[in-house]
Amino acid sequence: MAMPGLARLGTILGRFVRNFAASLCLILPVPVRRSWFRIGPGQAVLMMALAILTQVGCHYVDEGGGVLWTYGLGDLGTGYLIALLGCWIAARIAEPAEGVAAIAVLVFGADTWLGPMLVAGSAAVQQLPERTVEWASVGWYWMGLVWYVAALFRAVWVAAGRIRSWRLGAGWACVAAGLIAPSWTVFPVELWYPAQTGEAETVPSINVEDTFSRQPGLVAHALAAIEPSRSGGGSLYFLGFASYAGQDVFLKEGRSAKALFDERFGTRGRSLLLVNNPKTVDDTPIASVHNLAAALHGLAKRMDVEHDILFLYLTSHGSREELAVQFQPLWLNDLTPEGLRRMLDDAGIRWRVIAISSCYSGSFIPALKDPQTVIMTAASADRTSFGCSNENDFTYFGEALIGQALRQQRSFIEAFHTAAGTIAEREKREGLTPSQPQIFVGDAMPDRLSALEKDLQAVQPGD
Repeated sequence: MAMPGLARLGTILGRFVRNFAASLCLILPVPVRRSWFRIGPGQAVLMMALAILTQVGCHYVDEGGGVLWTYGLGDLGTGYLIALLGCWIAARIAEPAEGVAAIAVLVFGADTWLGPMLVAGSAAVQQLPERTVEWASVGWYWMGLVWYVAALFRAVWVAAGRIRSWRLGAGWACVAAGLIAPSWTVFPVELWYPAQTGEAETVPSINVEDTFSRQPGLVAHALAAIEPSRSGGGSLYFLGFASYAGQDVFLKEGRSAKALFDERFGTRGRSLLLVNNPKTVDDTPIASVHNLAAALHGLAKRMDVEHDILFLYLTSHGSREELAVQFQPLWLNDLTPEGLRRMLDDAGIRWRVIAISSCYSGSFIPALKDPQTVIMTAASADRTSFGCSNENDFTYFGEALIGQALRQQRSFIEAFHTAAGTIAEREKREGLTPSQPQIFVGDAMPDRLSALEKDLQAVQPGD
């Protein structure tokens, strides 16, 4: 004779499997009935848990895997708690027979099926010919959103007994606000960071208090070596920001960028590098948001801000709307697009060329747009970039731009397009999802950069 506990568990699992299977009908153009589902508070919790686990898997595929970020799990869980609140409000309005459990089981069941299907569709779009991928991705995004909304509407309609009144629309609106808004807008969840391959086995320890206390002196010393603008302005200044201490690739890329600009673009004596790395902590300012603001203000005092140009090169890991600023055991704030724009504006530096080598770096463009700014990013706002391995000398973007294109030409804009082509060919050859590097060119920048190129050519005519 089976034990009562096991029999009860079997019943619960059987109902769960039945609900899971029936939920597929909610997202497809096939008949579905309320009687196919087994409703109860426990089933609602199980379906919500399955929906969360499915989302973790979908993000793993969509973001290219990597290391699970625990804060992202908190954001995801918060989003689903808001969705559950939406189900409760919808139940109060639409009044289904079993209350909130009825709406929750159907809504989370539909959500569980939709996530993998939308990810699979997105992956299929990426396999289309390159000339059609961009518009097909946009089309699939909006098609997926319509599909998602329609499925939620059908879930509420079936759960509420197919009522036909304002209560149905109001109930659906609450569910949509609870489930779509948190996951697509309020909490744009990031769950997986790219795996840090080639990580050093041991990281030298640092003295946190000594490190922080040295920063004002290190920044002041570095700024004291910066030469003032030449008479009449028109000088180029360089500031590098390598802000992820866990991998040496960012240190190496930042150093290479500074050396290139010193040798080829005349910034020797007008260049500065901020780095997060145990190897440089004693003699180089760390790449913190505070030091970045101080460096920008210090450079502005030595520049002719009305005529000189700043080339700002940032290299690190990134997530949507943030550049990672990491140096364990220091606790540092990440850099946001709005924060960077505010620093540049406060410093008064008008002419800016900003290059960002990180995943999702295209998300910085909207906040930094300006007629007197050029912005180059390693990836679009929703794509990862590649090459962040400890043993590498460059990321893919850094190698194509700093290691190759800018060594052959002085036009930043042309060099970007050359680098973007090189990256696209490499990603295609290696079977990677295109990172889609982005560029924005302010209206006033082509003429200003053309004048800079002529000045550099006059200094080094044979180059």
